Amino acid sequence: MTTTWRDEASPQAQADLDELLSAALGAAMEHLEKNGEFYPFAMSVDGEPTVDADGEPTAASSGVKAPDVDIVFADPAALGEQPEPEAVLAELRRLLKVRAENENRTVAQRATAIVLQVVVPQFGDAVRVDLEHAEQIQLMVLAPVLSKGKARKRTFDFGELRLLPGQRHIW
Repeated sequence: MTTTWRDEASPQAQADLDELLSAALGAAMEHLEKNGEFYPFAMSVDGEPTVDADGEPTAASSGVKAPDVDIVFADPAALGEQPEPEAVLAELRRLLKVRAENENRTVAQRATAIVLQVVVPQFGDAVRVDLEHAEQIQLMVLAPVLSKGKARKRTFDFGELRLLPGQRHIW
């Protein structure tokens, strides 16, 4: 029997990542419909920590709480007027890592998503969402972008999502 990330994740981590993916794809779609493209951006789920420093569940994580999703943009002043997407990606990872390590915050960053446009040889334009959770879960979701119409009447939709292993960048 094949195990999935859900077999390893707590109910809270599953809720965090599900909500974060939904919010990330929704925000990406808004950007696509408004501008036809977007710079990479990030989102995070903040709240009571679900695991302690040793990876053990905390008392506060006994019940599943609705995730609180924040959007995070790279600072334009730090990157210049028209930065390369790779520079924006690096800055977003740096910002999320700083937020995860900041012990003075009243709530903990539990999960992150970095959202960017990519071109995948197998199916063309896509939105990539790099998800990471404090419970040591890393996932990559590819959402093929399907566009219809031309110029001002163009509409967008996502094709079948593809789930791949992710890479650790934050925790």
